[in-house]
Amino acid sequence: MDDKPEITAWGEPSQDVSKAHSGYKLLAPKPHQRITPDFSLRPSQSPESSGQAEPRRPQTRQEWDAVKDIIRQLYLVENFTLEEVADTMLREYSLAATKRMYKRQFKRWDWKKYNTQSVQESKETGRVIEMSQGQTTCRRPMRNKRNINIESAWAIGKRSSARVPTASVTPPTKLSCANGDEKRTLQLFISLRDLIHRTFRRDNAGWSSGELRFTGLPSTGRLLVSQMDQAIRLFESKHHKQGGMMLREVFRNLEDVMKRDAIEIYQVVLLYIPFYIPGRYEDVTRAWLHYVSQMLSLMKRQDPISQLAQLLYLIHLNDAERLAPALERLFSITADTYTEFRGTKDLSAISATIELLLVNRNSGTLQKSTIIIQELGSLVEEAAAQFGETSETTIGIEACQITAAARLMVAPTDPKIIELCRTHVERAFRGIEDVIDKDALTIFQSLFLEISLRLLETGNILMTQIYTRYLWKMLQAKKREEPITQMAEMLHAISISTPEALLYYLRQMHLILADILTQIRGDIDYNTINARMRTLHLQQNYGCDVSQSYLECLDSFGVLARNSTTKFGGLAFEMSRVEVRRTKANIEMTHAPIALKELSDRSLAELMAGHDHSAFLQTSRSISDLAQYALATFFIHECLIQYGDLDGGSMCLMRIIETLERAQAVSSDSVIKLYLAGQLLRVRLKLSDILTVARKFDEAAAVMEDAHIMRYIGELI
Repeated sequence: MDDKPEITAWGEPSQDVSKAHSGYKLLAPKPHQRITPDFSLRPSQSPESSGQAEPRRPQTRQEWDAVKDIIRQLYLVENFTLEEVADTMLREYSLAATKRMYKRQFKRWDWKKYNTQSVQESKETGRVIEMSQGQTTCRRPMRNKRNINIESAWAIGKRSSARVPTASVTPPTKLSCANGDEKRTLQLFISLRDLIHRTFRRDNAGWSSGELRFTGLPSTGRLLVSQMDQAIRLFESKHHKQGGMMLREVFRNLEDVMKRDAIEIYQVVLLYIPFYIPGRYEDVTRAWLHYVSQMLSLMKRQDPISQLAQLLYLIHLNDAERLAPALERLFSITADTYTEFRGTKDLSAISATIELLLVNRNSGTLQKSTIIIQELGSLVEEAAAQFGETSETTIGIEACQITAAARLMVAPTDPKIIELCRTHVERAFRGIEDVIDKDALTIFQSLFLEISLRLLETGNILMTQIYTRYLWKMLQAKKREEPITQMAEMLHAISISTPEALLYYLRQMHLILADILTQIRGDIDYNTINARMRTLHLQQNYGCDVSQSYLECLDSFGVLARNSTTKFGGLAFEMSRVEVRRTKANIEMTHAPIALKELSDRSLAELMAGHDHSAFLQTSRSISDLAQYALATFFIHECLIQYGDLDGGSMCLMRIIETLERAQAVSSDSVIKLYLAGQLLRVRLKLSDILTVARKFDEAAAVMEDAHIMRYIGELI
């Protein structure tokens, strides 16, 4: 533990809240100036210090029959779940039995709680079955098991509790559920219903608005979920200092979120974040709930959300194991109430149901998930009829449909889902054409397709998922209403399905992009040619013969370079001719002739002799000049690599990196900067691969450490 770096808030000494199981120290963030949160945790008690009886495990039928009436009261009369029964019996009667042991006794006692097929068969045969009192249902209660949200790739561990059960001296024959924990839980559910009902009564017209059913109710704070996710990822990877910095950033950003209406923030602040923090980070959950409850007590004291937060904090403080079932029930209440007030053909109600399915997976989840995706499809058709095929509303709902399919894991390789994605890509690209003057397509080409594909090709599956998620969150925070943000959401949803599916979708998007660019910009255009060449490269990787098509692209580039008035236009034209000759040679034989190698070597020498590289970079302020120079150098790199000259190829890539960095420095256009940032990451990845092949591992790692590409892209967006 001592070798872990200690995190301090803003360079100041901070209180050590507790040492988490993962070996890091969670320190309280600096709260709102009027708040002095107490993040201290209750010391755990031991049986010796509290005088409590040791838990005992029943071994005989007589021992089980002695507590049968108590268990019956809990399970069949008061309708406790099996987990709650086991927890209560352990806490109140020191009866330490597993769920399997309880199920064995239930079978021996002929107890059935659910109206299953076996119960129906037993009734038909005349067998006496004791059922739960009240309404009988086929639906099982939500299980105390949390499933990972697709947006978050971290694994969720089981929560642990230091709470020791308390033995009762004289067990009563009947047990009321009116103890403190149950009262708090019941009041918790009442508070949430009160929050939603108050909103409905106060703004009935807004809640029943026809347009809101397509766009969803306002929601704030999604960026907090992303930041908390990133903090946990950093802790998981032992980057404790960076994780602490990100965690404090989440707490700092919370105050701005709290200023919004309670209905807009409760799901993110009180459901999503506490639910998806892994159980082994119990101190993070406790600190979060305590801090949130204190802020709400100051900012929204009279609102039900304040009591909701306070109750969640007390439930977790008293018994952390109770938090998960309580949160699952809150997800269920949200879905049921939204559906009651807004109907089934509503994006908010559907989204709430999706979240419920994600946290409560059982045998019926697949069937319900299929129905939900179909309902989203119907909503897409209605939106298209009302707002237009390529409207942001239509594209947004369709993106939600694909995201839901990926998150619920409904056969991501199913042909119907693949066709849905293809249709969506085409629709979204048609929508992007409407904002082509803003160069959204240029950003898309670089940040979405080229970087994602390069990461995928190099086997960086996890990095691909992290990158697509980061890109989506940054765009969502700063360009929420633009179609490109919907595309980012869709790309991330696909990235977390399977690498094969993502590769397929990226290939399809490259093809569509190339066609659209041809229609908009024409054949003799750098962006069009580049998109065509990337498409051909993908097809070649799948064994297709694309030599002739590649030659046509190079010819088009040669025409473009020849007509250029920039300093390096002529050189780029010459290098395109070299590339044409190399391609033609490869069509006829495995290796290009020696004469071609001599030609590329001579071109490289001419390129280096024509100017001083460092001086050129220091003095050049022409983006076109720098771009032509970088492209010509890249063609030379390709020739050198073909002949096995790794050092020469690496040198070319390093010069390209320096050139692109110079272009970023002289450009004042944020779109161009974004595009160059994407190209820089591509070149760095390629250079890292070559250095790794050459067994220069330290240099390969240094190339990527210097990139800082995600932070830079976030600043530009």
